[in-house]
Amino acid sequence: MRRLSGGAGDRLRPVDSEHNGLWQCLIGEDLSAVRRVALTASGGAFREVPLEALPGVTPQHALRHPTWKMGPKVTIDSATLVNKGYEVVEARWLYGLEYEQIDVVYHPESIVHAMVEYVDGSVKAQLAEPDMRLPIQYALLWDRAPSPAPRFDWSAHRTLHFGEIDLRRYACFAVVLDTARSGDLGAMVGLSAADELAVDRFLHGDIAFTDIAPLLQRGAELGARAKRSREPDLDEIVAIDAAVRASLSTPAAVA
Repeated sequence: MRRLSGGAGDRLRPVDSEHNGLWQCLIGEDLSAVRRVALTASGGAFREVPLEALPGVTPQHALRHPTWKMGPKVTIDSATLVNKGYEVVEARWLYGLEYEQIDVVYHPESIVHAMVEYVDGSVKAQLAEPDMRLPIQYALLWDRAPSPAPRFDWSAHRTLHFGEIDLRRYACFAVVLDTARSGDLGAMVGLSAADELAVDRFLHGDIAFTDIAPLLQRGAELGARAKRSREPDLDEIVAIDAAVRASLSTPAAVA
């Protein structure tokens, strides 16, 4: 997409709240002055569930996201933080960053959407109520204008919390990051296919929540093996996706 948007007058405008927040923080700045950026994560539905209880959580519980109203697939990806792993990849390619420059910060209030730290130590942050109408409007208009999104109320947010991502709780997040950093497109395609299958099976009660991460790892391995060329074209990507889905669509794949 970056290659396709490289012509005069072409521009990618991110709608996702975190990447839109990064965009707002970067406007007027020199990208070479960026030391690192941070995307925030709410932690999803199971952020306070004891680790030992995670194997027994239900799809019904998983679909009760504490902040956002989303479809079933994205809500489960939020609970596993797979979505945040994908957002790291997206930020890397949107803004030409290295993976080492992209942090993910646990922030349960979902008020700070993104932060950019510059080489002089200054940090810019984009804050807003968690409402998608604001980033969508900004992407469409690329300007400031009155918005139907709720106004930010400082008195309602006197304390904001930030923390590190617990990789014991969010094993799927670690799998996505490790796969992305490998630079293997086949592995990423396999992981994506495995995630769609795993989420569907969890929602139907066929696997436990904690079975998702091993399936993602298996999908990444299968995708890497199925790749035939260094830079797969669209036809090969579709073929890798189909091969991984076929391999993981048996009951034995979870064992």
